[in-house]
Amino acid sequence: MRTAASRTRPAWAGAARLAAAFLGLSCAGPARADGLLAIGDSLLSIHAEAGASVPDVVASELGMEVENRAVSGTVFGALPIALPDEAVIGTQWIGGDWDWVLLSGGANDIALGCGCLIGCGRVLGRLISEDGTHGLVPDLAADVRGTGAGLAVVLYAPPGGPGTGFDACLPLLDAYRERLDALAAADPGIRVIDAGTVIARGQTDLYEPDLIHPSPEGAARLGRLVADVIATPPSR
Repeated sequence: MRTAASRTRPAWAGAARLAAAFLGLSCAGPARADGLLAIGDSLLSIHAEAGASVPDVVASELGMEVENRAVSGTVFGALPIALPDEAVIGTQWIGGDWDWVLLSGGANDIALGCGCLIGCGRVLGRLISEDGTHGLVPDLAADVRGTGAGLAVVLYAPPGGPGTGFDACLPLLDAYRERLDALAAADPGIRVIDAGTVIARGQTDLYEPDLIHPSPEGAARLGRLVADVIATPPSR
């Protein structure tokens, strides 16, 4: 199905160089009843203008409408600074009768909040507690699930090769994924989907030149994976 009408939004100003590699295209438009809602960062917004984003592929595979509100460079808000609303993923969320909500994010919080070096435990804790019950991500998940929609959390694949500056972040991103798995284990309506399942380090044709974002081919492969995972209706 075709996506809702979209327009480009700039990434929020002031992103550090380390986070810049996460930035991509963005897409937004009017809300739709039913179908898919995508919120998050550039993992879900990249290639949206060409109708080839991960949410576009999911919608096509499942024959659903999609509203993509993901914006490149956004964060959940685990940084120890005040942020404008447009920089925060939670403000993309709009209630409605959605079947599924696709969600990405967290890597920018870690990259900007601690540079993957010092004080990262605090940033990770603000995102989600070790048991998956508290934090910015579980709070947003509760809002989504409270409407009866299923929630699919989509995670980045590892960098496609050396030189991206993100190898130091991988242990933290692994810990983040483990906490998300704990969140999902407590609610069958939440699915955690790791892009690394279908996009592996070294498969450069599946990455953009930055070796962080998926190429159109990578987005298509990831979108098909997401569609397969959420083909089963969420537990309401």
